[in-house]
Amino acid sequence: MADELPKDVAKWSVDDVETYLTFKMDGFDEDDIKAIKDGGVNGKCLFQLTAGILVSEEFKIKFTHAVAIMELVKELNDKRDKEVEEQLESLSLDKTKKTPEIDASRNVNASKDVFLYQLFNEGYIKQGDLLLYCRNSNTHGTVSFVRKIVNVNENNQIITSLPDDSQESLSKSLTQLEKTVVDDINNDRRFNDNNKLKPNNNPFPYFFVGTSLFELRKKYEERNTKS
Repeated sequence: MADELPKDVAKWSVDDVETYLTFKMDGFDEDDIKAIKDGGVNGKCLFQLTAGILVSEEFKIKFTHAVAIMELVKELNDKRDKEVEEQLESLSLDKTKKTPEIDASRNVNASKDVFLYQLFNEGYIKQGDLLLYCRNSNTHGTVSFVRKIVNVNENNQIITSLPDDSQESLSKSLTQLEKTVVDDINNDRRFNDNNKLKPNNNPFPYFFVGTSLFELRKKYEERNTKS
């Protein structure tokens, strides 16, 4: 049944995609599902489909059927966006507020050299915290992404995952983690090569665990530089 499929669509196998489309079949037929299965479309590939791809020589699906299939893909995307929105709400952040003002008296670029494990070991961030990345720009509007802090390993690398515990990654610094998050955003938003979001020189103002990690960094430095 469709409700027994993995929660993370990106983890769906080719058979999982077939199960979902069969359960939701409306406006297309079994031949269309077979074409998609024969094309090796798994969960990750599903989000990359377009009506144009489905009507191409590779799949040869009728346009009206392709539109019906893409409506289902849009539903999955919308559901994922809603879950992220709910996670943002749970953090009680003011999404209308732009990036926190940076204290110009500090060498803020040095913040990228503060390893995440230092904040973890000092208790500023902890296991299970939702780590929100949120940026506002004229080019991309508001972009956001949520990862969950899983643990710190013996090499002082922070392990993070998506909120549903999938897609774990290792990062020693926030700069490294930002590269992973930015790649995820570019893939999710399908930004083209000329319009891709790029990592920032100082990622701390864009990360939040309830409050700005930039503020947590300052607290860490103040605590550890006292004589």
